[in-house]
Amino acid sequence: MQEQGREFSVVATTLFLNRWWNLPRFFSLVGGVRRQLKETPGLVRYQLKANFLKLQFSTLSIWESGNAIDDFAHKGPHLTALQAFPTLAKKGSAFVRWTTTSPDAVTWKEAFQRLQKPAERN
Repeated sequence: MQEQGREFSVVATTLFLNRWWNLPRFFSLVGGVRRQLKETPGLVRYQLKANFLKLQFSTLSIWESGNAIDDFAHKGPHLTALQAFPTLAKKGSAFVRWTTTSPDAVTWKEAFQRLQKPAERN
């Protein structure tokens, strides 16, 4: 049951790989991040979406708090993935972060709309 008025942190990312041969490295990094997610407190939901033809990979995660996502993002396999980002990604990659009181209502459609304007983070 959801607490009335409670805010959840939402993060959406999209990454365009710059080369096909970066796929094995990318999937290795994703595997580490997924293992880290399973062990991280505060995660409500995580999804990964792939468009292989465009080499586009997107994530959508919902967290109990901003602190929970910050703790996750700056250590372990996720930090390693962030450090590899400049060598793997090309133009168009982005992330956005916002809050919601209704995590069940967060959709991919909303995430992709927000990713179109990443500078307008909410």
